[in-house]
Amino acid sequence: MIATALVVLLAAAAAVPKPTNLLSVQKPADLSLPVVLKPGEAAIVIGWRRPETGSIGKSGIVAFARYDVEKRDMIARPADAKKNGDQNTYWIQANGGNKKLPLDHLVMVVSAGDYVLYGATPGPAPQVANTFCFSAPTFRVNAGETVYFGDISPYFGKRDNGEFAIAMAYSSHPDDARAALAKQPALAAAFRPADIRNGASYTCSGQAMTAYLVPGAPALPPLTAEARAAQTGNAPVPTPRKARPAPGAPILIPTNG
Repeated sequence: MIATALVVLLAAAAAVPKPTNLLSVQKPADLSLPVVLKPGEAAIVIGWRRPETGSIGKSGIVAFARYDVEKRDMIARPADAKKNGDQNTYWIQANGGNKKLPLDHLVMVVSAGDYVLYGATPGPAPQVANTFCFSAPTFRVNAGETVYFGDISPYFGKRDNGEFAIAMAYSSHPDDARAALAKQPALAAAFRPADIRNGASYTCSGQAMTAYLVPGAPALPPLTAEARAAQTGNAPVPTPRKARPAPGAPILIPTNG
């Protein structure tokens, strides 16, 4: 009788879903199972496209950070976020999917909010080795939405034209991304391409500090005088630094291809 009761208790405990920790999202959703977004959650779709020599069989890593559009800076994760039950997503790290496939899509379940492309590095790196702090694309995901960021092509080798490339090339193929959600009707119903805006800057850190531009995307509007004054504490606004790669750092060139 005691053994039976114990089995029942264990089964009941197993049936209680564990709370989702969205502070740092590094594991994509399992698309073999129905993906159901909880209140306040959203999904970001990232495509990994390997169209030619130099990208075939290659992988990479892409990272996004939570962003404050008004202050033009990243939002750092509070030290006591986990203790206080904070469910905002502050960091997203997406590894390059299945590198054996010419096209693969990852779905990252995150909290709603604004995000900025923090860095993107080709190759088998465990984490991004650069930061696009001088100028990066930013976009917003609202609760319940499935937002397609775009496709990334990781290049590390010679292209079909014989040129050697170390790059994370950007392209947009929303129809392919939508088709990848064919078995996820709830996500597909809320699907839309991201409203990307270029020119998001933030406090620089790291060894390779560069910029990244999504072709054809509009730029963020200029900050108001009040916002600039709040950023600098009413100090004179310094002349913006020109975006350039650090010496010896790989140049990451987005393309339409």
